[in-house]
Amino acid sequence: MQQKLIRISYTKQINSSNTALWDQLVFNSSWQELMMQAQFYNQQQHTTFRQLVQQVPSAEKLHFLVSSSVVGYLRQLNGIIPDVQSKRGVPLLPFNDFKFEIIDSDFNDKSKHNIQLTFFSDPVLWHETIGDSILISNATEPQTTDGALTHLLQLQPALDIYSYKTVTV
Repeated sequence: MQQKLIRISYTKQINSSNTALWDQLVFNSSWQELMMQAQFYNQQQHTTFRQLVQQVPSAEKLHFLVSSSVVGYLRQLNGIIPDVQSKRGVPLLPFNDFKFEIIDSDFNDKSKHNIQLTFFSDPVLWHETIGDSILISNATEPQTTDGALTHLLQLQPALDIYSYKTVTV
């Protein structure tokens, strides 16, 4: 039997307008780390991250260097992608990988700091599409006598199917 195995990505933008405590902690920590790490690359006193990267290509490393400041906060999520819930309101997507990016930042104005976290889910089985939702189940969870335990996940702008493959079971 053929089954569809997918990984879902969720992109979360964090800037000064985010009000959730976790978002604010990530925002502040990444801002502080950027200010410390950028000193090495910003010898000519560029005012924004974008200008710095355009003039000093090696400053691209700042994405990676600053990402270490948010790892502890990611652990607080207990491996579950934030903000993504089933139609019943259940957090459901475990993640095993993420990507951190600095969208832009003004070195003189913290309120213009803007970052993005993209979370990549563990593989899930995609059974079908129902309206604006997909019916999925955990790929590693054994089936019950009633079949696979499923969740309806509503498609939203920041949610994407990152990878897709057909597997034979």
